Amino acid sequence: MASSPSPAPVRASSILRLNLDTGQVQREGEVRVLTPKALAMLSFLMERPQQVVSKETLLATVWEGTTVSPGALKTCMWELRQALGDHPRTPLFI
Repeated sequence: MASSPSPAPVRASSILRLNLDTGQVQREGEVRVLTPKALAMLSFLMERPQQVVSKETLLATVWEGTTVSPGALKTCMWELRQALGDHPRTPLFI
């Protein structure tokens, strides 16, 4: 039985480069290490550029099969914004 191909270890946009193996995100030459959930969330979002993704979809995908508190998504989003230098009032990425 043939196995399905593994996802690419790197996701990239015009501004970001995400290494799925190391958990590092690079923006304008600056490298940050993401938590596993922030890595999963950013990878999921980078697969869907310019698409609106609901909270429910993120929770079901990033925390698949796990019940989490309502603040888990907010905390993860905050971690991601900190790593990317993004701001919720003037978002560039998220």
